[in-house]
Amino acid sequence: MGRFWTFRYTLLNAAYFVAFCTIHALAAVYLLANGFNNTEVGVLLAIANILSAIAQPVFAGIIDKPGALTNRRFIIISVLIIMAGSAILMITDKNKPIIFIAYIIIYMIQFAYQPVMTALCFEYQKAGCNIFYGLARGLGSASFAVTAFFIGGIVEDMGTWR
Repeated sequence: MGRFWTFRYTLLNAAYFVAFCTIHALAAVYLLANGFNNTEVGVLLAIANILSAIAQPVFAGIIDKPGALTNRRFIIISVLIIMAGSAILMITDKNKPIIFIAYIIIYMIQFAYQPVMTALCFEYQKAGCNIFYGLARGLGSASFAVTAFFIGGIVEDMGTWR
């Protein structure tokens, strides 16, 4: 049964790090291609990082209190917000204010739910689910590397769409 839980948690980690790679590692490439200059990219990423540093303990405090918001639900909500923001970015044509706000939200949420992924593992382990965290986390990191290899090649060959 342990492999089943490790496999499931590995899939969550892999999905997280695929998204992390495309959102974080390629942020400057995407933003520069959409009319931002280096200063604006730096300001956007700084704001997003500051907001995520503020949001992480706020979200953790809410999740830790008894109520409807659990680690699992927070992750689901985060993924839905990231998907909605990504859809906005896909249909927005170089509208810098919309891209600025949407990217900050996506970037901030992606960082804010990273520690929740780890907390989810410990929650499942406490409930008796045998998860090999190191293996799952390592394979998640490997998915980052594989994604960077393929997406980097695609962006190099085809550009960023816009």
